[in-house]
Amino acid sequence: NKKFNQVNSKNTELQKFIDGLNEQINAKETDIIFLKDKLNELKTQLDALNLTYSNQVKESNVKADNFNTAYFAIGTHSELKKQGLIVKKGNVISIGNMTELNQGATESMFSKIDINQTTQIPIAANRVKLITTHPAGSYNLEDTKLQIKKLVILNPQKFWSVSKYLIIEVSNDKPSPHGTDEVFFWPD
Repeated sequence: NKKFNQVNSKNTELQKFIDGLNEQINAKETDIIFLKDKLNELKTQLDALNLTYSNQVKESNVKADNFNTAYFAIGTHSELKKQGLIVKKGNVISIGNMTELNQGATESMFSKIDINQTTQIPIAANRVKLITTHPAGSYNLEDTKLQIKKLVILNPQKFWSVSKYLIIEVSNDKPSPHGTDEVFFWPD
């Protein structure tokens, strides 16, 4: 009986120890389930943040592309007018007439450039007139004795600050004596 009681007492202690371990296991399993749920919730939040970040990067790239995009066209007066890029503004008796960018012109009517990449535009004409406004000192017209070879943009940010459109009217005809905004070279 004595031995039986000792074994029984040890069994009771062992059973209490096992019950304690089972309680700890149940508590840890509950913690694991909670942590897995929390991990899934955080993973969902991370996925949403990654998607938001990705969309913002795409939007930022589009804005940067739009900011760094400009448009240009080169042609004779009649070509530019026929394409719908320019219009005459002024009164009926031709006093104060000015040629300017047609506000109805669309981007698809122009050549598209990146203002950070394009700093030279080939022209090759005797006479050149910039229809659109661009600040003096932001560009230079490079020439030979016989013609204007190209437009060199010295300061892209300044050059494109007034307008993201550049229209260059060219002519290989003999220059007219009027028009101070025209640059020309005529061979002797």
